[in-house]
Amino acid sequence: MALRRWDAQSASRAQAPFSRELALDGVDEALGTLLAAKQDVDSPLAASGTALVTCDDGDESWRVRFVPGEVPEVRQVKPGATVTTDARVSGRASSLYLALTGRCPLNGEGDPAVLAALRLR
Repeated sequence: MALRRWDAQSASRAQAPFSRELALDGVDEALGTLLAAKQDVDSPLAASGTALVTCDDGDESWRVRFVPGEVPEVRQVKPGATVTTDARVSGRASSLYLALTGRCPLNGEGDPAVLAALRLR
């Protein structure tokens, strides 16, 4: 419902930000559930590599590992842990939530195919 509200508000250019808690829940759901559902038997994911998604307004991070034809592996990363990745995305929880769900640009660095694989649409 929060994304539907955002979509409706976008039409009138009066978007209200999400609470951090709601946005974190959305990021976690996008990476942990919806990204797996994005896999389609008819068009399996072709990207290969890992991405790190990090919240700038907290210490939450997720490592996402892509293997062609497999459901992405998503793991939360402990604060301060060192993670080697092919791509990195960071931002406020609200911005990450909107970017992962295709409502705004997903700004990151690294392998463009891995970055594109993070987006749900």
